[in-house]
Amino acid sequence: MPPRGRAKRTRLPLLPAMLATTPATAGAAGTTAFVFYSPAVTVGLLAVGAVASVAAVAGVRHVRLRQRDRRERERQYRVIYENAPMAFMLWDHHLNVTGWNRHAERIFGWTRDEMLHSKFTRRLLPDSELQACQAMLSQLIRTGEVIECMNWNLDRAGERILCEWKHAPVRDEQGLVIGFASLAVDVTDRHRAEQALRASEQKFRLLAENVVDVIWTLDLERRTTYVSPSVERLCGFRPEELIGQPLSAMLTPDSLRVAEEVLAHVHRRGELPANQFRIELVCKNGSTVWADVTVTSLRDDEGEVQGFIGITRDITEQREAEQRLTHMAHHDPLTDLPNRALFFDRLNMAMARAQRDELPLALLYVDLDGFKAINDDHGHQAGDAVLCKVAWRLRQSVREMDTVARIGGDEFAVIITGVRSPEVAFQIADKVLGELAQPLPVRDAHDISLGASIGVAFYPADARSCDELLRKADQAMYRVKREGKGRYAHLGAPVMPPGDRDD
Repeated sequence: MPPRGRAKRTRLPLLPAMLATTPATAGAAGTTAFVFYSPAVTVGLLAVGAVASVAAVAGVRHVRLRQRDRRERERQYRVIYENAPMAFMLWDHHLNVTGWNRHAERIFGWTRDEMLHSKFTRRLLPDSELQACQAMLSQLIRTGEVIECMNWNLDRAGERILCEWKHAPVRDEQGLVIGFASLAVDVTDRHRAEQALRASEQKFRLLAENVVDVIWTLDLERRTTYVSPSVERLCGFRPEELIGQPLSAMLTPDSLRVAEEVLAHVHRRGELPANQFRIELVCKNGSTVWADVTVTSLRDDEGEVQGFIGITRDITEQREAEQRLTHMAHHDPLTDLPNRALFFDRLNMAMARAQRDELPLALLYVDLDGFKAINDDHGHQAGDAVLCKVAWRLRQSVREMDTVARIGGDEFAVIITGVRSPEVAFQIADKVLGELAQPLPVRDAHDISLGASIGVAFYPADARSCDELLRKADQAMYRVKREGKGRYAHLGAPVMPPGDRDD
């Protein structure tokens, strides 16, 4: 028997011929086997033939598995290709369409049958885009890189639509470019929305930069993210000085607490319980101004609060006007003393405080003596001047904590609080009589002399209510009038002339 190695060498050249001519038979379970026939097979050849038979069967199975995998991948790719949420198309060097998926039909309106083998440019591109398309094609061939661009296209109805494109070359096994693949997304609606947003932003900026009110935005940390230029006119700060600053940089402590409460409510509920709230702003020079604020939340597409936007309106002049009106409603227009309404309000508060602190208060009812004669002899203008000078002297005669009010024509009332003994009230009454006894210089008239009669009543010793206390003081005053004027008296006590009381 020849050596094993020699038998391999002499018989191996026959193997290709045998493999080429061996018929195939079906094996079990649908598999395929190859059978070899030869009348002069040696033991060595039989061994080689057996190995070759096994190798051939394994090779064919491998090829078929690869083919099956390729077909499965192609099926998957086809599903993706047909159902992708974007237009997918293939085209050759001559711009003829060779592939066209369903989404392309939806975007452009042309069916697959209508587009296959037709010119890409003829149906999808307006004339204005042809030159750009040729340049893109040249770049694709030259660089072989993916190109992203945005173009205006035409749909079947001739309407212009804006698409975002991605173009890539398709190569064969040798690397040669044999065509092109393109993805397209219709962004017309997005483009229009962006245009509308830009227009809206331009209008907002134009409004914000020219409106008298201050428009601002805050983030969730209550820091300023935008403020309109009008803030400089209101507070002296330039907008860039406030960006990133917290609320505390511009609000008084009390207003900061109010603003924090309002913003917390808006964050939770999205709106204010009332239309506006009022704050006091700190200006760059340290002064303050009052403003009305309207605020709402800024939300993202999911409805989550991202910040706040508000409008601040300067109401300094309005507030001053309101304060003037309030002052006019509660003060005598001639003397600027509290009027009867404010007098009773303050008397109520003083009585409540006296009860709480267990310190009595006194009420002086002051009526001028001989005032009618001044009006008759010198005219009402002189009489008004006298009343103003009397009001000034009364204020000078009492403590800052006490209240002087005009409650009638020539009648005044003085609320004296914290009266630890009746003598405190009597001393003030004596001082008032002394001040009013001095001549009053009046323009266009000689110095005018007049006096006053004063009735004194104490809370809670003489009365338990405002009306009763005023009535008791009034009764004491009329008692003085009957007994000689120019004095003061307390009900149940002798009428005291000025400077003639027991210390």
